[in-house]
Amino acid sequence: MSLEGPLPMTRVRELQDAFDRTFSEPPRASVGQHEDFLAITLGSDPYAMRLSDVAALFLSRHITGLPGSVPALLGLVALRGALVPAYDLGSLLGYPKSASARWLAVILDGRVAVGFGQFDGHVRVSRDAIAEAPSGGTASRQPLVRESLHIEGGVRPIVHLPSVLEAVAAMVRHAARPKEQE
Repeated sequence: MSLEGPLPMTRVRELQDAFDRTFSEPPRASVGQHEDFLAITLGSDPYAMRLSDVAALFLSRHITGLPGSVPALLGLVALRGALVPAYDLGSLLGYPKSASARWLAVILDGRVAVGFGQFDGHVRVSRDAIAEAPSGGTASRQPLVRESLHIEGGVRPIVHLPSVLEAVAAMVRHAARPKEQE
């Protein structure tokens, strides 16, 4: 297509206004039709976490171990100027406690982090790819898994991070309770 001569000024203003409106109006297509996940591996099993439940993701942070009666506690880690307790996500889901957590995902409000060994990547899927966790198998054996993600290459149980926070809070309350109350 060739343009012969300059565009009339009214047409130029229309194009500028249309361009500017694209930044002031919400996107029309695909709003709410997709969700983003972090794909991880615990033990040898694939899992996913909703990206909307993760405040930050860190690689190779030094965790200072602490004595205590919460078995899943890895220790404290300094993240962005704050000390954050880090818990072994695999241990919370019933796997043996990992010797190292190479990756840390800070949950929601930034007060708790969960550690895991393998980060597989980011996955964006249609909401149609999310289903209720099937009964039986890896996905349903955990109360912390409620849904599964059906993607190319298989099914990934989705770790429900708000439930992880509740489980951690319950473990901490139980550990802090005087022994005579048990």
